[in-house]
Amino acid sequence: MGVPCVTQKTLESPESIFLDTNSISSDGTTAISHIKFSEDGAFMAYGLSESGSDWNKIRIRNTKEGIDLPEILEKVKFSNVSWTKDSKGFFYGRYTDQDGIFDGSETKLAENQKLYYHLLGESPHQDILIAEFPEHPSWRFKTDISDCGKYLILSISHTVRDNMLYYAELGSEEKNAFQLELKPIVDKFEADFDYITNEGSNLYFHTNKDAPNYRVIVIDVNNPAEEHWTTPIPEHKKDVLEWAKCVDGNKLVVCYNCDVKHILQARDLSTGKLIRQFGLDIGSINGISGKKKKKKKKKKKKKKKKKKKKKKKKKKKKK
Repeated sequence: MGVPCVTQKTLESPESIFLDTNSISSDGTTAISHIKFSEDGAFMAYGLSESGSDWNKIRIRNTKEGIDLPEILEKVKFSNVSWTKDSKGFFYGRYTDQDGIFDGSETKLAENQKLYYHLLGESPHQDILIAEFPEHPSWRFKTDISDCGKYLILSISHTVRDNMLYYAELGSEEKNAFQLELKPIVDKFEADFDYITNEGSNLYFHTNKDAPNYRVIVIDVNNPAEEHWTTPIPEHKKDVLEWAKCVDGNKLVVCYNCDVKHILQARDLSTGKLIRQFGLDIGSINGISGKKKKKKKKKKKKKKKKKKKKKKKKKKKKK
């Protein structure tokens, strides 16, 4: 049986079912493959996989009402979902050229993945084509939206290792995000590059380029030549830098594999300087949940004391 998604208003409050795949297939063969919430939290895009297939159908759920939008995005495989910051839609990849059966039992190799933008409420047939490379049918895409919302970062791979990087500036609301010019950042399959965060035009990546144990580098998209890269966190001689995540505005939480155990550290984003190492027991750390964006503290409104005005009674003059 499938495992339902539940919500709670507080840790003590009772659970309520938000999404249950058992209502989709009673035999429990349908599973949620991935979920991604919009920036404002009003919608959740989620992938459904049947009988363990790599093929997905993407549905979109209104989180307040708990119901799905009518559109169903099909022929999706090996794709993530990247919402634009306005929460109006997202980028995803699909194989529109795939004909016949596509449930995992097919023998034909999926080729020619295309990158699309889906606008909420529209038919998938109206999705906007962003990128395709018909001369390279085995290429696959992964997308990220920069923390500032200005850039689309496109990672292209053709094997399980090594990827190229392209980027595009997202258009204004009037233009939508569709008239995009993809520009290269790294145009060779030489290493792994995983987007972390950005500071303006400076993009941070976790990479093993010239660093088997991985390091953190910064690439300015306005000047992406390798000789201009900077390295706030160099490669460690022994420990493997497994991942890095930006939190609290200007900090990186990094995870090292040291002597078959994980070490968690907080470092300064701009300099890479160690802020603190967390005291943890021996074990594995699969990941953390956190955001770069700081929550704005609500200012407490000071209650103004109303001064009661004393009404002066006018004395009537006796004549």
